[in-house]
Amino acid sequence: MKTWIVKEGKDKRVRGKHPWVFANELHAPEGVVPGSLIKLKDSHGEFLAFGYGNPNSNISFRALSFSSDEENFAESSWLLEKLKVAWKKRLNAGMKYSYRLCYSEADELPGLIIDYYTLLDGRNILSCQILTAGMNSLFEKLKNIFSELVDLKTTAIILRNDSSVRKLEGLPVEKAFVLSCPEGLNLESAPVLLTNPLLGEPIVLKADFLHGQKTGLFLDQSFNIRVLLELLERSLNTRPATQFRILDLCSYVGQWSAQITQFLKSKGREVEVTLVDASEKSLRFAGENLNNIISCGQKKIIRGDVLRDLKPLISQNYDIVISDPPAFIKNKKEISQGKHGYLKLNTEAFRLVKKDGFVVSCSCSGLFSEEEFNDTLKKAAKRSNREMITIARGGHPPDHPVIDNFPEGRYLKMAVHRSL
Repeated sequence: MKTWIVKEGKDKRVRGKHPWVFANELHAPEGVVPGSLIKLKDSHGEFLAFGYGNPNSNISFRALSFSSDEENFAESSWLLEKLKVAWKKRLNAGMKYSYRLCYSEADELPGLIIDYYTLLDGRNILSCQILTAGMNSLFEKLKNIFSELVDLKTTAIILRNDSSVRKLEGLPVEKAFVLSCPEGLNLESAPVLLTNPLLGEPIVLKADFLHGQKTGLFLDQSFNIRVLLELLERSLNTRPATQFRILDLCSYVGQWSAQITQFLKSKGREVEVTLVDASEKSLRFAGENLNNIISCGQKKIIRGDVLRDLKPLISQNYDIVISDPPAFIKNKKEISQGKHGYLKLNTEAFRLVKKDGFVVSCSCSGLFSEEEFNDTLKKAAKRSNREMITIARGGHPPDHPVIDNFPEGRYLKMAVHRSL
């Protein structure tokens, strides 16, 4: 195992158990294969952390352990224990059916994402993303321990290494690869169970787990959906209308609108849904998912660009508008253009909501701060000539924890506005 030295005066952050050390904070981090295990020391030779290194990445060192006694770090037994601990945290937090089992640095396994899905027939999917060279080098060990985590007879294991983030680590972007799959399970159209926060029964959504976005579904909005549904529940007694119109912008497979619709239907309200997305395939899934809840005549599907194609929609026509786009800001070069995108989209969202209606605005761009997000929403309200008040804010659910020593893990922002 190679030893790397942190420059004098550059070790404060890692002493606070921040898991990253940048290339310019290290003395010549060279001479190792990307992903090699590294012992990190300060300029006086004192132990700081165990982890893995990549001299070709701006984030050259990622910590796996801050304990000098943990010599077995990165062994199969150590990895298995880390995953068991992560899983137990989700169960203790009350997560059911489908959730993020491992969230990279937050679970002390930087570069590893694992989402756990429960299917309608009781079988499961583990969908994994390997985002760093270090975790890529450990994946052979991980593959061998999956059988100790789950029953491979009833659980599909998918490797989704199609994220462009891998390029920053010198890793290839690859097609989805199925490590194991129960007989007869169609991974390109699988019905999964998601918790409805306020109802006893789960909701069923179909998605493509081989070619769909991320690992197939976005599991990070469960807390934010709960926030909105609780607001709706409290408002129903003061709303004489028996019908709600929902506009779901960047709908993907319709998770937001399906959750809201199922809840409102359970309260005896009728619902009309308009789905807008750029992907024809995603809209087919969204339409099918809503067909399980409402009739075909109660939904409208629009394929289009939300930054260009919303002008024909009638102003003040919707009781609930969902604005949950993909990340407009993926790197620093995109910050200015991305901010403009969020401003333009939310200006339209505020224009389209009825008086006394709700607008849910989201951003999953980590480089877009909470303060910038809020300022953008204020400008959007002003541009739309609508009077809006902020009535709730959201963020990460328990299965996407943000640890105090790693604020970079916080990316998701959500605000609910009500029109006056």
